[in-house]
Amino acid sequence: MTSDDRSPARAVLKALLLVLSLGVGAVIFALALLPPVGAAGQAVLRIADEFNQVAEDVDLAFPRIPERSTIYASDGTVLATLYLDENRKIVRLNQVDDVTLNAVLAIEDARFYEHPGLDVQGILRALVRNVRAGEVEQGASTITQQLARNVFSTIGTEETLARKVQEARVAMRLEDEYSKEEILELYMNEVYFGRGVYGIGTAAEYYFGTNVRNLTLPQAAMLAGLISSPETYSPVNDKEAAIARRNVVIARMEALGMITEADAAAAMAAPLGLDITQVGNENARFPFFVEYLKAEILSDRRFGRTERARIKTLFQGGLKIYTTLEPTLQRAGDRIVARRFPDPRGPQSAIAAVDTDTGAVKALVGGRNFEESQVNLATGQGGTGRQSGSAFKPFTLVAAFEQGVPLGKVYKAASGQYVQCGQYGGRYQVFNAGDGGGSGYIDMAAATQGSVNAYFVQLAVEVGPPKIVEVAGRMGIRSPLEPFCSITLGTHEVTPLEMASAFGTLANHGVHCRPFGITKVEARGKVLLRQKHGRCEQVVDRQIADDVAGLLRLVVSSGTGTAANLGQWPVFGKTGTTNDSADVWFSGCTSQVCAATWVGHPEARVPMPGAYGGTVAAPVWHDFMLVAMRGLPPRPLPATPQPEAAQVPDVVGLSRAEATDVLVDAYFTPVTESVPATQPIDVVVGQSPSGGASAVAGSQVVIRVSNGKAPTAKVPNVVGLTAGSASAQLKNAGYMVQVKFQKTEDKKLDGRVAAQAPGSGVRLEKGATVAIVVYRYEKPKGGPPSPPPPEDA
Repeated sequence: MTSDDRSPARAVLKALLLVLSLGVGAVIFALALLPPVGAAGQAVLRIADEFNQVAEDVDLAFPRIPERSTIYASDGTVLATLYLDENRKIVRLNQVDDVTLNAVLAIEDARFYEHPGLDVQGILRALVRNVRAGEVEQGASTITQQLARNVFSTIGTEETLARKVQEARVAMRLEDEYSKEEILELYMNEVYFGRGVYGIGTAAEYYFGTNVRNLTLPQAAMLAGLISSPETYSPVNDKEAAIARRNVVIARMEALGMITEADAAAAMAAPLGLDITQVGNENARFPFFVEYLKAEILSDRRFGRTERARIKTLFQGGLKIYTTLEPTLQRAGDRIVARRFPDPRGPQSAIAAVDTDTGAVKALVGGRNFEESQVNLATGQGGTGRQSGSAFKPFTLVAAFEQGVPLGKVYKAASGQYVQCGQYGGRYQVFNAGDGGGSGYIDMAAATQGSVNAYFVQLAVEVGPPKIVEVAGRMGIRSPLEPFCSITLGTHEVTPLEMASAFGTLANHGVHCRPFGITKVEARGKVLLRQKHGRCEQVVDRQIADDVAGLLRLVVSSGTGTAANLGQWPVFGKTGTTNDSADVWFSGCTSQVCAATWVGHPEARVPMPGAYGGTVAAPVWHDFMLVAMRGLPPRPLPATPQPEAAQVPDVVGLSRAEATDVLVDAYFTPVTESVPATQPIDVVVGQSPSGGASAVAGSQVVIRVSNGKAPTAKVPNVVGLTAGSASAQLKNAGYMVQVKFQKTEDKKLDGRVAAQAPGSGVRLEKGATVAIVVYRYEKPKGGPPSPPPPEDA
């Protein structure tokens, strides 16, 4: 600073110029009030008229000042407050107590209720004080002038005479247009308190963690003292300066008779008592859900026709957004995942849960730390979904039932077999994963229970991959899908929220309710949106949905997902494991809640040897759902469907291949037995059940196929038996019988077998002849001869 700058005369001159510029409008206004006397009076009238023309084009409609939006959980607690540049909570004037109003008026505009927008007395008083001090100690702008300057941007902020005159005129027009209470209310909400905080309501929350109604005298005085220079008197930056400024306000209140001397002394002695309470974007609870919610609003044209309009509505529209999030369940999910996967370099888990009846999103576990990664693993927001593995198979089941494929449909289950996918994948070799296997032919129930890949790829080919894509889209999968026959194995990326929502379609008897996180949105007392459920539509036939849900109960009761069993609460679900175990899943439902759980590495697909959906993801789902179901009664789920009866075709006489095809087409499971027979090799010589019988579709039919070798058996011992009994035994054993006779004088031996050839125990082809020798009684010589026995005894 130069010596000229420090001279008292120069300081006084600066003070005079500043106050004159501040008060020029008031001087002109005062002149306009003088009675017109002669030529001087005419001059005054001209000045007044010119003054009245200033700022006539300024629209005095109070602008809608930006107000922060607040997001609430389902229990009413605050999840987050959102704003752009101005963190502000609008309050009504009757919500501000008198001590706070008096503190602001005392230090900013004590004559507010007396002047018409410009305070001539205040200007003169400031002039005298500043001249005496040799510097500017006190300004002269009224609250109305400050409001005019801050709210109506056309006025500007430059320190020029023209701008000051315009400000003065707008202030006077405001006083004509609005009541004192309206002006003061807007001012209290518009004024800046530092630290990104706008408005007295937000300042009370931020600095003292309290409602504006509850501010004490020391607190109110400190906030009022911030208005003139929020950074200079910031209690965060300089506590001593803040206390000194606070005490200036208290002293001013005492001088104006607003408080007693004792009250002032006590207030000045009080500590600052700060309780800094973050109320802005950076303090969001459950940030993954909050980001999901923000994305929902910013994509909803009900909140603005353009994205820019929706951003303004969300961050500056003062919205009160009430959501479906259940904090207790959300905390439980975060805790369960953190406990099971504590290694920051190891796999992580994501969970999404929805209400089956409405689609309400109850919880979203999207990642370990939002500050480290903003990719929401539960919704794919900021990244992508993950391959779902066999958890995708239920969409193939729905497609199959819609195509009329019966529950008893059987396919060959052998791992490693080639399936002809045609235009949907060519010749595809399919392997059964570690969490599912099979051999021979199996039906739909067994394939679902064991998660047999080979079965489902063949089923996908039969129903058509495009049909599976269409079904998945109807049921809630929004991620892009390609119609390859491997789609049934979950080779496309989806998200836990999509899977939970889609499985909810099954739990809701075929009705899909789009997942939603907002129940109500209000803005300044007006309800902009209210909904109790997402957009719901019957997308799958009720019986088909129930049958698939019933089939999926087998997975939990005795299949690959037994770790998800919840005891008293019936459950259906499906495990999922990719071929390299890089992504493992369990998606499932009770009657009331559906959830999907994924486990893998967030940064990339990293194989996890030995990990399966049933052993890694299902236990996470189980622990989470135990919390989700607390207090909810057990409700039944659809029963496991039973296949209908069908007529067994007669395949005797067909070749093995022909018989197999006939039985499979008739929805039976062929089981082959090779037997010796005289018919050519591979010809069916017998079956059980027999042709024409009725049996459960999908059940086994045993076919006995000739091995081309004549059957053999051991010749039974018939010596000593009557001729008739011996012949019967030999014929039953498959042999021809030749009878020869031998005389005997022992009447007791008459008609019994004396010998046989071949002898007993000899293995002989069936159909061969066994000779037996039968005794024939003859009387001794001299007696009458006995009649001979019949030739075929």
